[in-house]
Amino acid sequence: MTSLKKVKRDGRRVTVTLAGEGPDETLRVGASLWDSLGIAEGDLLSDENEEKLRRASALSETVTDAMRIAADSPHSVSALVMKLTRRGHGKEDAARAVRAMISGGLLDEAENARHTARSIFNRTKRGPERIRADLLAKGYPAAAAKEAADGITDEEYEEALRYHAARRDFASDPKTVAALCRLGFSIPKIKEILK
Repeated sequence: MTSLKKVKRDGRRVTVTLAGEGPDETLRVGASLWDSLGIAEGDLLSDENEEKLRRASALSETVTDAMRIAADSPHSVSALVMKLTRRGHGKEDAARAVRAMISGGLLDEAENARHTARSIFNRTKRGPERIRADLLAKGYPAAAAKEAADGITDEEYEEALRYHAARRDFASDPKTVAALCRLGFSIPKIKEILK
């Protein structure tokens, strides 16, 4: 049977040392998860309590990893869950970690979509349809993608369209229109600019 040999609380983390038949094992758990387990130092752990402790430790590691990933760049919920599962976390733990981040105000998918849309636009000068498509490809929901693409002004899109048209020295031929459509601009806007 396994027992809790040592419990060390350090702010929002609790480090637990388990003593059993083999060498001691160290697990880390978020303080709130630890408190919810109702286990104390020196307790002998039933198989059920040991499993709960191990699951809490895995979830805490997943939340920590999710926060590291999210700190690097904005992500959609589905992209963050996918990255966590690719890193070896269980899908259920990944989804719970992301839900915890959302409820704690640490992840705002709509704000991340706006940031990503602005970044894509500044880097590529694509049109609204292409920005929406890029956001959808990154896993953002359709409503968030539309709102984020609509957050870039018509004047900015028009300036981007003029930039692409001038850069390629296009005339008003079908190939030009098709190329600008692939960049996400509408045919009426293209024809207006290429007059």
